[in-house]
Parts: sequence; structure tokens; C-alpha cells
Amino acid sequence: MGRTVADKWTTTPHSATGAAVFVREVMTMQVPNRALRLAAASVPATFGVSVLVVVAGALHGATAWALAGLSAVMTLLLRGAAGEGAAGRMAMRARRLSESEQQALRPAIALMCRVGLGPPVVDLRSAPSRPGWVATPFGRRTVVVPAAVVKGLQHGVVSPAMAAASLCHAAAVARSGCCPGAALRMWCAPWALLRAISTPVRRLPLVRLAWQLRWAVVAVTVGQLAVAQQWGLLLVVVVVAAATYLVPAAERVLARRVEEVGDAAVVVHGLGPYYLEALARSGVCVSVARWERLTADTPRAGSPARVVALVPAGR
Repeated sequence: MGRTVADKWTTTPHSATGAAVFVREVMTMQVPNRALRLAAASVPATFGVSVLVVVAGALHGATAWALAGLSAVMTLLLRGAAGEGAAGRMAMRARRLSESEQQALRPAIALMCRVGLGPPVVDLRSAPSRPGWVATPFGRRTVVVPAAVVKGLQHGVVSPAMAAASLCHAAAVARSGCCPGAALRMWCAPWALLRAISTPVRRLPLVRLAWQLRWAVVAVTVGQLAVAQQWGLLLVVVVVAAATYLVPAAERVLARRVEEVGDAAVVVHGLGPYYLEALARSGVCVSVARWERLTADTPRAGSPARVVALVPAGR
């Protein structure tokens, strides 16, 4: 399999030095998907580890060690395929496809397999309570199929090409490494719970204004610590303050990368307009740039013959 811009380092001239390459990649945010994923999850995962340390510290010696061992075992188990499936069931209520669902999705799965994004490359899961027509990637190889796609195929409301476009988009994102794995999601769960609880407070105008002006508080704090020569605490304040700016930036870049990776996969296989239809049915607002990207060089035909034509011989 060849290198792609979606999941590899951006190609650079051999004459460029390592430092110049690093600076250019950081400044343009042309970094690997794994690096973006870890950067976006750095603060949530650190918070989760801190919660574990605090809870373990409040327990007795044997119980604390047992909790730490259980966390390590769960992390190892969640890194496997079985663990990812169990985590998907808990996080998104995603279960294995039933016989009738497999029958309804068979034409779409056939199109997925023709472009190399179908089972067993990915594991399809059904989420009856999932709204919309757009499939969701989970972990490294799980695609969660919303109930509307299955019912639409059963009743002939949608075409197999539209269903395949929705599934291929999610499969490409999952395989690209943009999505956090089940183990990383476990460590980020306390942070996600905290964000959900604090959402009403964060929407208050005064709170939003205070957050936007945090740089002033940080500047005053750094100045006071420098005068007091408390260099260790100063370093901690600077790192935390920088994280409040860099992590949201990494999240935004990662969100754009997810769109670009999935869009590129459906466009190159002639399914761009069909995925655009799935977005429209789901009520997703599509920018002009993304609309042009999904419809570029992909004349919509009555049947997805272009999908078959782009598959290498002997696939």
C-alpha cells in the first residue's frame, strides 16, 4: 500500500534539514494523524490519569494497587478488536448487525469491498438510536451504521451508492488513524463528563469573556512568579496556558483532517455526490468549499460504475 497525504508525513525535499522540516510541518499543521489525535487528547487524557491518581491515593494500599492494575488491564484489552467492539457498545450502543440488517446492507457492503474499505477491513455495527444518515467511525476499524440507512435500504428510499458513500467515508476516517482508539477514549472519559456537566456554565457571557481574557491573567501570574523566582511553578503555568490554546487548535485541525480524509476517499471512488446527498438528508450544513470538493471531477451517473473502474485488477 502506498503512502498517502492523509496518513503519512508530508513529502519534503531531501535537501531540507530536519529542523527546517519540523518547523515547516508545525507551522503549516501538516502533521501525521496520530500526532494530531494525541495532541487533541493530551489534556483530556492527562486529566483522566490525574483522576485515577487522586482516587487511588484516597484508597488503601492493596485497593489502590488493584485499581491501578485493573486500569492497566482494561487499557490493554481495549486496544484489541474485541475491546473496541465492547467499547463501541458501551459508548454508542453499537451492536453487531442482525441477519435482516446484513441483508439490507449487502449491496452497499459489496461496493465498499470493491474499493477496499469493506469487511473485514472494518467492522460494521448497528446503532438503532443513532440519528441521521451519516455513518460514524469509532476507533481504528469500527463503523457505526445509523438506523436510517438500514431502513432506507429496506424500503428503497435510498440507493446502495448513497449508503456505500456514507459507510466508506466513515471507514476511511477510521482506518486513517484520525479517531481516538477505545483505550484513549477510556482515559478521556472523565474529561468528557466534566465538559458535559460544565457546558451550561461555559455558555454564560461573563464566563466566555473571562476565558477569552485568560492571557492577561497568565501574564500577570508569570510576572509575579518570575519576580519571586519560582521557576518550577512558572513553567507549570506556562505549559498549562499554552495547552489551553494549542489543544483547541489541534482539535480544529483534526476535525478538518477528518473531513478531508473521508471526503478524499469518497471522491476518488466516484461517491462524492452520493455522500453530499447523505449530508443533505442529515441536515448538515455544507460549506461552498466542501461542496466543490465533493463534486469535483465526479460526474454523477445513474449507477456507480466509476467505483468498479477505479478498483485495481485482481483486487
